Amino acid sequence: MEPVSERPKRVSVSSPHLVFVRNSPRRALLSIVRPAPDKVRGVRLTIHHSLTGQGHVDFEVAPGTLLREVVAEFAAPRVWCGGVALDPEHEAGDWPLLAGAILSAHPRRAGIAPGALHLAAISGPDAGVVIPVDPIAAIGSASPGAVVRDDAIDAHHATVSATSGGSLRVKDHGSVNGTGVWSRRGNALSWRGRRRVATVRVGDVIAIGRTLLEARRGVALERANAPVRERTESAEPQARPDPTASGQTRGATSAALSGAMHQAIRALGVLGRGRRHDAPHLSAFPDPTRSGGWSGPIAVGGAHSVDLARAVILARGRRPPFPMPVDEPWLSWLPPALVGDGLIRIVTGSPAKSESGWTILTAETDRTTSRIGAVTRIGPVLRVGANTADALARSRAGSLPDPPPRTLHWADAAALRTMPAGGKASLEIVTGVRADEPAVPWTISLRPGFPHTVVAGAAGSGKTTLLATMAGALAIGMPPHELELVILCAGAAGPLEPYLDLPHVRAAASHVRPQAALRILDLLDTGAAFTVVIADDLDALGPDGRAVTARLEAIAAHGGSGHVHVVMATRRPTAVLTPTVRATTGTAIALRTDCESDSVEITGTAAACGISPDARGMGIVRSGGRLDKVQVALPLADRLPRVRRCGVPLPVATTLAAAARGAPTAMRRDRPAPADLARPAS
Repeated sequence: MEPVSERPKRVSVSSPHLVFVRNSPRRALLSIVRPAPDKVRGVRLTIHHSLTGQGHVDFEVAPGTLLREVVAEFAAPRVWCGGVALDPEHEAGDWPLLAGAILSAHPRRAGIAPGALHLAAISGPDAGVVIPVDPIAAIGSASPGAVVRDDAIDAHHATVSATSGGSLRVKDHGSVNGTGVWSRRGNALSWRGRRRVATVRVGDVIAIGRTLLEARRGVALERANAPVRERTESAEPQARPDPTASGQTRGATSAALSGAMHQAIRALGVLGRGRRHDAPHLSAFPDPTRSGGWSGPIAVGGAHSVDLARAVILARGRRPPFPMPVDEPWLSWLPPALVGDGLIRIVTGSPAKSESGWTILTAETDRTTSRIGAVTRIGPVLRVGANTADALARSRAGSLPDPPPRTLHWADAAALRTMPAGGKASLEIVTGVRADEPAVPWTISLRPGFPHTVVAGAAGSGKTTLLATMAGALAIGMPPHELELVILCAGAAGPLEPYLDLPHVRAAASHVRPQAALRILDLLDTGAAFTVVIADDLDALGPDGRAVTARLEAIAAHGGSGHVHVVMATRRPTAVLTPTVRATTGTAIALRTDCESDSVEITGTAAACGISPDARGMGIVRSGGRLDKVQVALPLADRLPRVRRCGVPLPVATTLAAAARGAPTAMRRDRPAPADLARPAS
C-alpha cells in the first residue's frame, strides 16, 4: 500500500527576506514598490520535470499554502514527495512538504521522516548517502534498495531491519569483506568485530566495505546543536579539530582482516575485539551528514579534492565565502556564510606545508589526510558526489529552524495579529516580526506617556526603512485629526520621501538645517492631536546640531506624559544617547552597527555589530528589560503572493504611503507650514 500524507504537527517555515532601499529618493521608491525576486524566501520547492513536462522549476510558497494551489498550473492527478503520495490539501510547512522538497509525478527515493531510523554514511567513497530503514533496507553496490557506490561492497552485501525495541538488526549475506560493528558508550566506541548477524543501537557504527554507516534517528542532516559523536567540548563547535588528539592504535588482530575492513578499522583507531577507544581523531575529518564547526580556513587538495570540498562545506553547514571552491546549484540550499567564516580553498595536487591557522585536508584514492601544523592524521576515504550533496543540502534547508525573514511586507506582518480598528490604541504598531519566531509580530508602543524610541544603524542597515514603516503604519491606523507627524531628515529622505506629504504631516524637511529644525520643533502643536516626531540621521547635523538634540531631549523629557512621542535615529548613538535621552527611552533598536561600542551603547550587547551586511533590516531590540532579535518589514500594504516561480519579478505592490492617502480618513487638514520651512529642491 502506498504511503499517503497525513496532517502531522505543523513545522514552521521561513518567511521572506528584506531588501534595503537606496538613499536616492527616486531609487528608493522603485525599490520599495518592486522587491528584488532573488531576495524573497518562503518555502522553496522544486517541481520535477515529470510534472512540468520540461525542466525542473523552483517555486517560492508561503507557509500554509495547499498543495493543489502549488501545482495548479500542472495537470497532476497524483503528486509525490519522495516516497509519499501527497493529499491535495497538504499544507506547505507540514512534513514532507518542507523547504528543499522535490514534487514529482511518481515516487522517488524516500526521505527521512522526523524521528525515523536511518543510516548515515559518515565516510567512504559515497559519503553522505542517507539510507532510511523503513522497516528494512537492503545495502549493496547493485541492491534494489540502498545503492552505495563502493567497490569493496558486494552487489547484495547486507540487510538492515528495524526491531520492535527501536534498535537495528544487521545481517551480512556472506560478503567478501564482511560487516563490522562498533558499539557506542558515550563518546567511546567498542569494537565488536565482524558479524554475520548483529544488533546495533542509535549511535553505533557499521563498517561495510570502505564505508562507515552510523545508526541515527531524526533528520537526515543533523544540526550543530545535535550530539556530536566524539566531541566532549561545549555546544559551540570549534573552528578546527584539536591538534592534541591522540593518534591511531595498532593491534595484531588487524592482520587477519580483509584490506577494506582493515583500512576502515585503522581509520577509526579501534582495533581488537572488546577494546574501547574514544577515537578523538575522528573530529579531524568532516562529517557531511552533521553540520557544525569547521569555520576556520581550510585548504583541500589531492586527487579527489572537489569531492572532499563538498564534504567540508556540508560539515560547516553554510555556503563558503567568496571565492567559492565549487560553483554548483546545490549550494543555494545552504544558508549564507557568517562573518568570520574562513575560506575553503582547493589547491592543485597535495597541499604544501600547513599555513598558520589553516586546516589541510588531502583526498587520495585510498585515504584522507588531515594536517594542522605538525600534527598529521590519516582517516578513511571521504568523497561526496554532487547528487548526494544536493540531497543533503535540501535536507538541511528543510530541517533548519525558521530562518529570519529578509523580505517581509508590512501587510504580512500585520496579518499575524488582530489590528486595532483605530484610535490611540493604534499606536501599538506592527513594524516586523521576531527573527527567532517569524510567526510572532514585533510591535513598538508609541502610546502617550510611554517612553520614547531610539534607533541606531550603519549605512545600508535598514534604519530609514524602519522609520518609513513606522510612519506608514501610524498613518494607516489613525486619521489626521488624531495624529500629527513631524519628519526631520538631516540627510536625504530616502525611503521616507513618499511620507513627507501625507495628510498627517504637520511639518517635514529633508536635508534640514539645524536652524530650520529648531523652528519646526518650536511650533509643535501639543493640542488634541497626538504628535510623533521622527528625526533621522541626527549625527549628520554636525556640531551645530547639538541644539537640535537638546531640544529633542526637552521634548522627550516633558512630552512623555502628554501628547508627544519622539523617535530619534542615528548612525552614531553617541551623538544622540545622552543621559537625558537614555532615561526617557523605552525602546532601543540597534540594526547592524559599524562597531561593537555602538551596539553596546544602544542595547547593552555587541550582537548588532555581528549582523551580516546581507541581513538588511535585522536588528536587536531592548524594550521592557528584554532583548529580542527582530526583522523590519518593508512599508508595503499588499501581501506577498502565496505561490510564485523563482526568478519571476514580483507584482507591483502598494506602499503604505499610497494606502494611507487612499484611506477614507486620510483627508488633508488646512495647516499650511511656514514658508521658510519648505523643503529645498532636490
